[in-house]
Amino acid sequence: MTMPVDLLATALPFRSEWIYPHHTPGSRPPSDADYCAHLITADNIEAFNNEFPWEILGRGNVPDPIGFEMLVGGRLGVFPEEYSQLEIRNIIAYWESTHKLPITKCMCADHLRLAVLCKARNNRRSHAGDRWRRILPDPDPPLFLMK
Repeated sequence: MTMPVDLLATALPFRSEWIYPHHTPGSRPPSDADYCAHLITADNIEAFNNEFPWEILGRGNVPDPIGFEMLVGGRLGVFPEEYSQLEIRNIIAYWESTHKLPITKCMCADHLRLAVLCKARNNRRSHAGDRWRRILPDPDPPLFLMK
């Protein structure tokens, strides 16, 4: 099912650009050339991560974007609780998916600590995806064949 962004935006309490940034006229995500590579060091990344910037996602002033009916039964009834745990466990990976610095292979080859940080970031993202796939309900093929 597809839905026009303008139609969806009328039902949301905020601007559609917040969810669909590629629809914002004239905006683009920063390219690798927009960063100062000499500032992307293991010390700077560790200092930045020690401030726990991903905690902004869990603060009370941020509205919860997903709502579930908690009285659902069966396998689907387990999903809201599993999703909540997944969200908490993978909050760093979710934050990094939109806030990561470009670390090139050349930079990793020159600085071992930077390579370790990059590998850890990639592992967090990979493991978050695996955990997400494990909690998704298995589709029932006969239901999709019925008309």
